[in-house]
Amino acid sequence: MKIIRTQIRSQKKVAENTLEIQFVRPKDFEFVAGQYIQIALDRLSYPDPKGPSRTFSICSSPFEKDAVTIIFRDTGSGYKKTLSELDVGSEVTLEGPFGHFVLPKSANLKHVFVAGGIGVSPFVSMIKSTLTEGLDSSIDLLYANRNQESAAYLENLKNMSSNSYTFSLDLIFGRLGANDIQKYVKDSSNTLWWVVGPPGMVAEVKHILASLQIPDAKIRFEEFVGY
Repeated sequence: MKIIRTQIRSQKKVAENTLEIQFVRPKDFEFVAGQYIQIALDRLSYPDPKGPSRTFSICSSPFEKDAVTIIFRDTGSGYKKTLSELDVGSEVTLEGPFGHFVLPKSANLKHVFVAGGIGVSPFVSMIKSTLTEGLDSSIDLLYANRNQESAAYLENLKNMSSNSYTFSLDLIFGRLGANDIQKYVKDSSNTLWWVVGPPGMVAEVKHILASLQIPDAKIRFEEFVGY
């Protein structure tokens, strides 16, 4: 874990109400796909009871040497309003990486990723990394959003899926249900389930998986709470 000063490299809108920010990646900063970082701002332009620091999953690949990328929904918090208004070149403090939400090394496993909204962030990093390494691990991504406009990285994910025989994309617009998940429950002995999204969505998917007799040991999850 490191504490590093870095700068905003770029920022752009990647979906409805969703902003991507790239930070200059320090030369000595290493991470594993699926990990997260903490970004602390020098000062807040708007009041925020939670203070000037937040955690974000990294959605860039470890193989992207120039940038560390995050995305977030604009929830109107003082922190996010301040961060979104910072100019390119503005300095922030990056701390990390943190977390153990990372893919195991075994090539014989199948992975089903279930993402709600910007819960797709760590999965984008994992998918990019796996495809770059040329691993044979099979990945199915169930990506749920309210509508097409709110789906971050939609075209990028479509392109990666169409150019890969190990990664498939299943888009769901609206509520994620048992039928969406059940079709991926085949030979579950070598399948791991990864679930990331709002707490309610994560709880519902875990309940569905339990009803389909998927053991807890086969499920990894993270909850993304708005702030």
